[in-house]
Amino acid sequence: SYLLHVKYQKKFSKKRVHLIFNILKKEGEIDVITIYTDGSCDISKRIGGWAAILIDSSGREKIVKGSYENSTSNRMELMAVLQSLFLLSKPERIKIITDSKYVEESVNKGWLERWIRDDELERPHFELWRMLYNLLKIHDITIEWVKGHSGNEYNERCDKLAHEEMLLACEPKKNLFDIARSNNEDWNSDVKDNSHLFEEE
Repeated sequence: SYLLHVKYQKKFSKKRVHLIFNILKKEGEIDVITIYTDGSCDISKRIGGWAAILIDSSGREKIVKGSYENSTSNRMELMAVLQSLFLLSKPERIKIITDSKYVEESVNKGWLERWIRDDELERPHFELWRMLYNLLKIHDITIEWVKGHSGNEYNERCDKLAHEEMLLACEPKKNLFDIARSNNEDWNSDVKDNSHLFEEE
């Protein structure tokens, strides 16, 4: 999936992506996919879980979730964003809602841009930040912060899902997956849009 995004990164510059989206917006031909994300981690075991809920313009949902070992809370927050974006096979206008200031401020305050420019290889999770930086060039993405455990329905659901994934991974003799716990076999670089993600199984 990441290779597909690399292909689109080469094809679309950030300026061109925004131009295309603005034209389509004026013509009423583009919708927004809203993505809620969250991460959870057992610090003592260094096992984490993440989850994301994607919602299309008609209200249909797609849930993705998974777990990692040798992890941190911040890494899981970032992984939830990345894994949800990896599902999308074509450029989209996206609103990401997270309760992680780490994720939101790194992008919105320009820190990520500086880290990539200065090639700060020693920065924690730099390889993941570089992936997100590339994805920001492909999609028209805005990131908003929401206070955790404040009654936001989707944030609460993401928190619960991520926590469950973490607990499941902490159980003895459980396999840990480095990919989303979802059926992604329908990935197809020739699809015209991402509506297939939200079809009922």
